[in-house]
Amino acid sequence: MNYQHPELQKRLAAEYVLGSLQGKARLRFERLMVEQPALRRLVAAWEQRLAPLSNQLAPVPVPPAVWQNIRQRLGFIVVEQKPVSKPFWLTWAWGGSLLASAVAGVLVWNTLIYQPDVIPSYKDLAVLSTDKAEPTWIVRVNADGSALQLSSLQQVSVPSDRDLELWAIADGAPESLGVIKLSQGQGSLTFTAQQRQRLRSGKVLAISIEPKGGSTTGSPTGAVLFTGKISV
Repeated sequence: MNYQHPELQKRLAAEYVLGSLQGKARLRFERLMVEQPALRRLVAAWEQRLAPLSNQLAPVPVPPAVWQNIRQRLGFIVVEQKPVSKPFWLTWAWGGSLLASAVAGVLVWNTLIYQPDVIPSYKDLAVLSTDKAEPTWIVRVNADGSALQLSSLQQVSVPSDRDLELWAIADGAPESLGVIKLSQGQGSLTFTAQQRQRLRSGKVLAISIEPKGGSTTGSPTGAVLFTGKISV
């Protein structure tokens, strides 16, 4: 199997994040991630894409009796019981159940304690591709349209004296949405009120390479590297 093939890498990364990649295949993919930064970026992109789905799940309160049983089985509550002789197989099964319950209790406790109070919600806005139709960026927008996140699906190299600038295109000339802040294959943008309106009116997004700090003319001055239609 050719693990360098881009389409295979994207499929394996998606299956890894979804949890459908299991067994030896999952272990092999994890070893490849250690050696290949591109795979780690693909996994990070899928994690960011799927994470907002968890926000749609309504919290379910844990019944008091469940917490009572967990505390009892973890040894926080001592309940006197008459000694009862049990067959060996039943003792072993109870021990396994006790261990499983303890682990489940710890996992539930950690989830409730460490869950963030507020998780920013982003939705997919566009996929930007090269002129060869190679998907390169997944673009997501937050709930009020004031910020974007861009996740790279493959390595993007930008010279130190250049910046990537994002543009919205409606029916006229491109309008700048600002210079993209890049960090480890991820990008972000925070909009002014004017830029937010440009995004709402846009039909296509484009990324050009510009001098440091962005175009000084109000229009793209460098090559347009990536484009994609805005999904509504």
